[in-house]
Amino acid sequence: MWKKSRTAATLLLLFIGVAVAMAQEDYDPESPPEPNLSYTLALECTPEGVAYTYGEGDYALGDEVAVGTYSDDEHYLFKHWTRDGEVVSDEQEFTYVMPDNSVTLVAVYEENPDNPPAHTFTLELMTSPDGVAYTYGGGEYGLDEGVVVGTYTENEHYLFQYWMRDGEVVSDLQEFTFVMPDVDVTLVAVYEEDPDNPDTGGYDPDNPDEPYATLTLTLECSPEGVATTYGEGSYSEGEEVLVGTYPNDDHYLFRYWMLNDEVVSEEQEFTFVMGSDFVTLVAVYEENPDNPVPPEHFHYLYLQTDNDEAGMVEGPGGKLIEAGTFVGITAHANEGYLFLGWCYDNGELLSGESSLEFEMPDDDVTLIAMFEQLYNPDNPEEPYADQENVDNNFDVNQDGDTDVADVMAIVLHLLGTDTEIFSEEKADVNQDGDITIADAVALTAFLVGDTEFGNTTTMALRTKGTDRLTLLPEENCFCLAVEHAGTYTALQMDVTLPGDAELQGVTIADGHHGRHQVMYRKIGDNTWRVVVFSFSNSLFGNNEQLVNIATTAQAISIANIHLAKTNGTDHAFDNVETTTTSVTCVDGEEQEAPHYYDLSGRRVNSPERGIYIRNGKKVIFK
Repeated sequence: MWKKSRTAATLLLLFIGVAVAMAQEDYDPESPPEPNLSYTLALECTPEGVAYTYGEGDYALGDEVAVGTYSDDEHYLFKHWTRDGEVVSDEQEFTYVMPDNSVTLVAVYEENPDNPPAHTFTLELMTSPDGVAYTYGGGEYGLDEGVVVGTYTENEHYLFQYWMRDGEVVSDLQEFTFVMPDVDVTLVAVYEEDPDNPDTGGYDPDNPDEPYATLTLTLECSPEGVATTYGEGSYSEGEEVLVGTYPNDDHYLFRYWMLNDEVVSEEQEFTFVMGSDFVTLVAVYEENPDNPVPPEHFHYLYLQTDNDEAGMVEGPGGKLIEAGTFVGITAHANEGYLFLGWCYDNGELLSGESSLEFEMPDDDVTLIAMFEQLYNPDNPEEPYADQENVDNNFDVNQDGDTDVADVMAIVLHLLGTDTEIFSEEKADVNQDGDITIADAVALTAFLVGDTEFGNTTTMALRTKGTDRLTLLPEENCFCLAVEHAGTYTALQMDVTLPGDAELQGVTIADGHHGRHQVMYRKIGDNTWRVVVFSFSNSLFGNNEQLVNIATTAQAISIANIHLAKTNGTDHAFDNVETTTTSVTCVDGEEQEAPHYYDLSGRRVNSPERGIYIRNGKKVIFK
């Protein structure tokens, strides 16, 4: 028995030894097995930069990973995911099982056929020799777009020869129209020294003390982008230069100027004497401890009233709030006043609700509570007093009373922010089949005691406008003008802008009655509804100009135009638009009396070489 046991034990030990030896033969001491082997999952998108991805990281074999993508760019649509050119999923989010190697997945997007991106290409302009002349016309342009390109020099020692692209002459005209291809382009304006007037005082960088030598003064700020500097340029040795800086906001404070890591001045503005070499001065700033830079995506919300006597606002005004957070704000009207609506500081209507949850944007924002005086609390019998239960035929907001709140309900309906209960039937006060600003005027006329309107709902007063409407280009804006403007009391219109142009604000033209209110709200991709009204039915002033429309657009159009008389008559007008499509070449000096505007809409008194707008048309000064 003992011999059998010993034999079995011997065999077991022998088996274990062989197993260990076999294991030792497979073991590489320079590359031991990793206990928790992981592989990298990388995510990309194409075209690059049009979308975001999530799920990338390091994972073990067999791990299930939630992989996804999304885009804020409405010009592109998701198509599918690929790996090494092979489609692995057509779902924006899917579960990917990790293999035993590192992987790159690509989220493929394609252009939205209903909203394709505007492809632009860079046109860069240079001169040769460098610095002897100026150029104009460079920038970003679309395929086949015609660009006016030009060059000129103030250096009498050089003469223009031709324009070159990639070593080939493209034009021998100083100014010509270049048709943009589907690639970035560099054009070089080539100049040659005038043999009849050579430059005898040319600058030699190895000998900067020779006559006419100039040296470059460059100004920078640290941290980059927090401040503005002035004074940089080209100067002669020994020349005194006024150098200065100021912060772009109140989050940074100036400390000193530095040159080659040494402090040269602690004054924001000082006189710098040019030496014999090129110079870079750095304006050093530090963060303001009393007003530090807000965390990323945190911004200030400011709440105001248009009249401190009219009411008050409630909410987290003046505080830093994270973008995307919803905050409660409320406006309270004092006795004798009516809350009109919340507007942005450019006049655009946010909402007609006095209490709302506001979603914080990714920027500082100012909201203004707008109020209108109804009556004097010390003398409530004067006009604009709240009239309760006068005639429920006009109870537009269905609250049991006919009062100024019903006028406001019509205005808010036109701007697309209906009150909780709104009666379209009762809102058509003048019974012409349409709800326009004329109905608000008709109801106001009744409330202030207009005997012509009386106590009836049988008015059918819509007529075709006979006066002439025009859009006039003014400084940084367009102005809507109408003959006999003094006969009207309210206005409604839809303003449409081209492309990516911005509407910067709408205001009453100078000279009109102070009781008029302006409210507007975006109702389409590039269209805003504008309403101008008065609770007292006061007329526009005698000035023919009614409304200023501030915009970055070079041309606008207005439609759905209604001008109302004090008795509620609705005058509908044809659409009005401007056009700047034609181009006229103008030689020489400024023409007698006309007004010129640059392409940003700014008035220019003395046009120089370039493109301007005159009488609604583009003109080119050579």
